[in-house]
Amino acid sequence: MPISLALAKGALAFAVIFYAGQYLIRPAVRMIAATHSSELFTLFILLIALLAAWLTWQLGLSLAMGAFLAGIMLAETEYQHHVENEIRPFRDVLLGLFFISVGSQFDWHIILDETLEVAVMTLGLIAGKGLAVTLITAVAGYGRGIAIRAGILLGQGSEFGFALLAVAITSGLLSLDLSQPIIAAIILSMAISPMLIRHNEAIALRFAPEYAGSLDRVELDIASSYSDMQNHVLICGFGRTGQNLAQFLKREGIPFVALEIDTEIVREAREAGEPVFLGDSSNPEILRLAGIEAARVLVVSFTGYKAAEHIAKAVRELRPEVPLIIRTRDDLHLESLLECGADEVIPDTIESSMMLARHTFAALGEDPRAIEEMLDEARAGHYARIRAFFHSLKDVDLQTPDNHHLHSIELLPRYHAVGRSIESLRRLQQIRIIGLRRNNVTSDDPRSEVELKPGDVLIVEGHPDDIQAAEIEIMSGL
Repeated sequence: MPISLALAKGALAFAVIFYAGQYLIRPAVRMIAATHSSELFTLFILLIALLAAWLTWQLGLSLAMGAFLAGIMLAETEYQHHVENEIRPFRDVLLGLFFISVGSQFDWHIILDETLEVAVMTLGLIAGKGLAVTLITAVAGYGRGIAIRAGILLGQGSEFGFALLAVAITSGLLSLDLSQPIIAAIILSMAISPMLIRHNEAIALRFAPEYAGSLDRVELDIASSYSDMQNHVLICGFGRTGQNLAQFLKREGIPFVALEIDTEIVREAREAGEPVFLGDSSNPEILRLAGIEAARVLVVSFTGYKAAEHIAKAVRELRPEVPLIIRTRDDLHLESLLECGADEVIPDTIESSMMLARHTFAALGEDPRAIEEMLDEARAGHYARIRAFFHSLKDVDLQTPDNHHLHSIELLPRYHAVGRSIESLRRLQQIRIIGLRRNNVTSDDPRSEVELKPGDVLIVEGHPDDIQAAEIEIMSGL
């Protein structure tokens, strides 16, 4: 019965906050935004969060649940990005205060007074968590040496342990005195972990001697087989795309060497006589053994951004002049990879859309040369002319600096921007205006002195945050 009652209270709180957000909060936020007061807007957002927390607290639920529901409610408004920017300083300060409060409750004398207990708990934490990670890694199919290294890397305590302790203390499950050895164990495990991480390979070799053979075999195989290779293509990743590239290279008689971390692919490819080796492409020593100094081109054939970034940095340190081609799933990280040293970045989504256009125009009977010219023009400037598109909500990632979102903004009669020119709106200058639709006629690249009228639709391109800021200025002048 108590569980059912708690669920009912939670459902009631959710319903109240949800409908309040739909019919009360959204209009209220618009009214506050229309006052052009940034301070009032911030205070109103905090008031909503506190009221939602108070409501859930009155129903016997946590304050955090109310604040969480308020965040969901505010995220559904057109001011979601503006709200996030206003609240971020509070989040950072309160997060810092949380860790300070945990630290202030720690009595370092516990390490001296209960040395044995703290030592046992620290070793138990590192060994217990490390063993769990090791077993999970081994069950996932990795070798014993890799599993041990994973356990060492992830065996220490973390900040989340402090969060769990705080909840346990405030709820009465643990007293402050009983929590002291646990806090000490977490802190000590975090202090010890850098030394363990630094020597994780040596520790793994001690408990898994056969792991040394796999490490040495990779380097010896590459060095002995292709130490004198010249003018070859170095392929990082031998999945489907890498294998297809290799087929074209073999057809033209161009030598290549491929590096792959999937042991099954390496085993089968080597049995078929392919020059494929087990190795981490981001390791400078592996790249050197694979002949990076003599390679004509280096190609990253997989779509992992972080790994490609590490490879690009390693390649540019070893051989700055070698052509570097990187494949990605989309164009979200195109600029950052170019900054890391890539000569060409090939996004799958854009290239597939271009191939679709090519086949469509061919089916329409267009001149093949005209089609190729059109595609070459689209590729110019790293796909600058075709990267922008209209996103759905699930495509928006605030953590990724994507400046190619298309968005249309319709001007209503009561909007602040009506009667003003484009150049008079400061935030609108931070994004690109693709077109202006007026009286069902769309003009490309409208002049900055054009005066905006009710019913106009601005088509803009930029980062979601910048677009949201420009839209708020258009609506309310903030």
